Amino acid sequence: MVARLPDKLKVVMLTSSFPLSAETASGIFILRLVEQLAKDTDIAVLTPCPPGRIKPDVDRGFKVRCFRYAPKSLQILAHQPGGIPVALRQNRWLNLVVPFFMVSMAFASLSAVSNADLIHANWAPNGFIAGIAGFMARKPVVTTLRGSDVRRALQSPLDNFFLKRCLAFSNIVVTVSNAIHRLIKENYPRWSHKIITIPNGVDQEFIEIGADRDYKANDKVRLVTVGSLVPGKRIETILYALARIKSLDTAECSVIGSGPQEPMLKALTQQLNLSERVDFIGAIAHSKIPNYLQDSDVFILSSASEGRPNVLLEAMAAGLPVIASDIEGVRELIQNGKTGLLFDVGDPGHLAKKMELLIADSHARGMLGRGARNFIIENDLRWDGTAARYARIYSEIMRSRPSHF
Repeated sequence: MVARLPDKLKVVMLTSSFPLSAETASGIFILRLVEQLAKDTDIAVLTPCPPGRIKPDVDRGFKVRCFRYAPKSLQILAHQPGGIPVALRQNRWLNLVVPFFMVSMAFASLSAVSNADLIHANWAPNGFIAGIAGFMARKPVVTTLRGSDVRRALQSPLDNFFLKRCLAFSNIVVTVSNAIHRLIKENYPRWSHKIITIPNGVDQEFIEIGADRDYKANDKVRLVTVGSLVPGKRIETILYALARIKSLDTAECSVIGSGPQEPMLKALTQQLNLSERVDFIGAIAHSKIPNYLQDSDVFILSSASEGRPNVLLEAMAAGLPVIASDIEGVRELIQNGKTGLLFDVGDPGHLAKKMELLIADSHARGMLGRGARNFIIENDLRWDGTAARYARIYSEIMRSRPSHF
């Protein structure tokens, strides 16, 4: 006998990264998913408290609950550019806070899930904690993994521990790309039967931007990159590439994002005599990203590794021609010469050649931009479709549970 489904499932979304105000973009992809799920699900977000107060937004359609894990001045592990790993590298003293963080998350998760039907965790350490809470409360667990989870697990015994326990304790493990799916199956075959792939989506607003894009030749070609200014994003590769291109006087570049590498990147910009061509915008609200993409001509992603970068999906949906690192998570989206251009990771010379091609050729920009947008539409990579697939997973798990569970 299987369990009877409630009229509206109650789901706890556990995440260590979430935009707690309109000005922050940390974990924006989780917000977009939650917004869609909230239409048919009673969903509540559980996330670490920030240093300051959360300003409640009554119009969101879902609840946000935060858990305290330290004095307010030390609650800086989460919600920062690059997430918890970068915060720990910047301030090693914060490692002393981690045990309190984990214990507080565990108690908060157990309390939250006691009145819910299911807990959905994001990232492996959170999946481990959710798994413990789910086991104790006898509630099913879904965990979404991203590229950083697997990369760290293959290099760090501690992260390997978290990932293994996450895989063991979760009923279903969702990866956001086929590349991550393959990595887990190859390295953790014992749990391969639990793994499915559900790609992230984009807002309809980005697709609408692309519908009216004009690819005519411009006197000034506007390049743009968006991301945290952390080592893995390799923003310096873009700067070195800009310094090499002959047509620099016809191009300018906007760098959107903040992070610990910002002072170094600004200094490098001055050393390369690029100060008049490169504009560091800083961190901006995600609601402003569409405007920047609409006003740009070429998008660049220079990361050394990614799972399935949402900002790349958004640029493609907006009809921007894309130049991106030739890495696994990106190859699923970019067919070189059709939906974008790929360059060798960390190779400014190779990137410079791709830049020069698109700066000089508006026809190529149009061909690649239209191809990118069509790829998003044809594969239905929208948030409502992503949320619908998660909702089906929730229902399948609940139906398969014994009625006495």
